[in-house]
Amino acid sequence: MERQSFGRNSKNLFNWCRSQINIAPADPDEDTLLIVTCGKNNNGRMFEPIAIEFSESRGLYVINHNFDMEEYKQSMGIKESGKRKPEILPSDIAQILWQPMTWGKLVTEIRTKYDCTESKATRLIAKAAEVGHVIKESTATAVMYKRK
Repeated sequence: MERQSFGRNSKNLFNWCRSQINIAPADPDEDTLLIVTCGKNNNGRMFEPIAIEFSESRGLYVINHNFDMEEYKQSMGIKESGKRKPEILPSDIAQILWQPMTWGKLVTEIRTKYDCTESKATRLIAKAAEVGHVIKESTATAVMYKRK
């Protein structure tokens, strides 16, 4: 493997391989404590991230059972990707409309409450209007939405 092309073509490498184990230092200043994660495993079960620590006396790495992985993830700003967010229903969008709102205000409310993108908020509004939970009214100044 060429070292120079690993960073640039790591996506290609990931697609070509059948399994991948990622290893990174837990602390940039300390090289005896490593985090081991399962990047990919086509023919087996993915494993949870573990911390391993170099044992001077044994000359090898052993699992550090006292390492707090959740605290490490929070300190690194890592979000849980395996947990899906609950589905946002059209009735949930109707609940936000405690008073008639413009499109922009409704999008802002949805994005704030559900931590989603503007395009997702727009699709949610369209779905709620399609099934009848939200009514769209055009006025001279703006498009207003209200509960049915």
